[in-house]
Amino acid sequence: DLSTLDTLYLIYDMHFLPTGLSQCTQLKTLFLSENALWQLPAESWLVLTKLPQLETLDLSGNQLWCLAAESWHSLTKLARLRHLVLSDNKLAQLPP
Repeated sequence: DLSTLDTLYLIYDMHFLPTGLSQCTQLKTLFLSENALWQLPAESWLVLTKLPQLETLDLSGNQLWCLAAESWHSLTKLARLRHLVLSDNKLAQLPP
C-alpha cells in the first residue's frame, strides 16, 4: 500500500516520473536525485501536485536545464513544501 509511505528514494537513472507516484498521498519526503531527468513535463508536475503532504523535494544531480513557468507554478499547489533542492543541474535561470 503506497499510500502509507512518508519517505521515498527513487534514485537510479530515471528519465521520467512514474505515474503511480500519485498514490503516495502521505509522502513527506521525495528524493529524485542522481537520475537522468532533463526536464519535467507538465504531466510530471501534475503527479507531484497530487502529493499534498510533500515537504521536501530533492531533484539535485539531474540534467534539468529549464523549468517552464506553468510547471513552476504547479509547485504553489504544494502548500506544505518547505525544501526544494535543485542543485547540481544545468539550470541557467528560474521562471519569474
